[in-house]
Amino acid sequence: MKADKKKLDSDISYLCAYSDDLQTIIYEKDDNLYVVKDLGEKEKIASDVDGVNVHDINGNFQIYYVKESDETSLSAYDLIKDDYLSQDQNITEPRLEDYQTVTYVDDFFSSREKIETDDAYYQDVEKYEEKKARDELREELKRYELVDTQSGDLYYYNAKKGESVKVMEAAMVLTADSIGTDTALMYLWSLDLDSIEKPKLSKLLEGNGEDAEEILWETIYENMQFLYLKGEEVFVIDDSDMDRDNLDYVEVYGNEKTGTMYIQYDFYNPESEKYHAELYSYDYQSADAELKLLCDDFASVISCNSSEGIYYINEEEDLYCNDTKIDSDVYESSVAVQDNGTVLYLTDIDDNYREGTLKIWQGGETDRIADDVAIYTYGVFDQNKVAFLADYNFDKCRGDLEVYNGKETTRIDSDVTSVVY
Repeated sequence: MKADKKKLDSDISYLCAYSDDLQTIIYEKDDNLYVVKDLGEKEKIASDVDGVNVHDINGNFQIYYVKESDETSLSAYDLIKDDYLSQDQNITEPRLEDYQTVTYVDDFFSSREKIETDDAYYQDVEKYEEKKARDELREELKRYELVDTQSGDLYYYNAKKGESVKVMEAAMVLTADSIGTDTALMYLWSLDLDSIEKPKLSKLLEGNGEDAEEILWETIYENMQFLYLKGEEVFVIDDSDMDRDNLDYVEVYGNEKTGTMYIQYDFYNPESEKYHAELYSYDYQSADAELKLLCDDFASVISCNSSEGIYYINEEEDLYCNDTKIDSDVYESSVAVQDNGTVLYLTDIDDNYREGTLKIWQGGETDRIADDVAIYTYGVFDQNKVAFLADYNFDKCRGDLEVYNGKETTRIDSDVTSVVY
């Protein structure tokens, strides 16, 4: 600042967001959420805040925040129906004397004491031992923490309206993240323990420990609810047709330019010890949006923020934009997506992963630029011209600088180490 420094506040705990011109600053202090506008006095947005996501900080900012959140661990016992609990509460350790009868028998010299034990004692001892085994399993399940969860009320604050709205009551959230920068968008994976069909304790007793663990994880994956938030509205993404057997991981990407979410489902088959991934798109701007399969042999995302959509590679090393195939035999690390949707990439990469054939994809068309182009040396400049280094000597770190103008290639210089774009 041209003037002297100005103290805005002290002892803040977390700086959440600030606009490019510093005229809007949002921060946490003593579990309270504040905003400072135009370097003036602070205004309280909310109290008892735990977890903040700020959107559109350079405009009419919007915030998602959790209030009075409790971090808890979801134990294995939380996921089961204890169908033995009622009867086990009435089972106590049997006392031998309660099952014995004493009689006196006369013999030749005198009478003697005769003690007889009822067979019910041995039956009740067996029941008690079984009950003890179930108690041990209960304690083991309570100690086994499956996942960390967060439980709290979720609020949405709109600076334009200057008010907060509760969008979700306390929910057991497994994971949550922002997928929007300029738009208030988030996704959640949550569990409603009151509505799911829990496996019975008796079923877990039938198998071994590994079987029990598998049953519990299947319960989590089969009952996870996929939600996304847009402003103060909560939507459910219906993926009930998804085969969640062997589901291992889920990743969500957002593209505000196209109004699309991309969901990556990763699976692991323990029998074959192989991984498999599928990629889906979801048009969150549509009232009747539904999951659309883009790729059933997905490998990795290259870029998901382009105005053209998402770029990705499948297991066969085919490069795609949305559901359009761009090329085959593409080296994943060589792909460079430009802001305007133009894509530069290498095919026929050499054994050392250093050089390949440089190609460009734009306007739905693919053009071959040159062979023996060094990886990571190419880029677009002057709107649509491509500069790159060919015939690169990696020992001497130099090559030929060439420029492609859309029609032909021209050599500019030799012994060039690198290009600055």
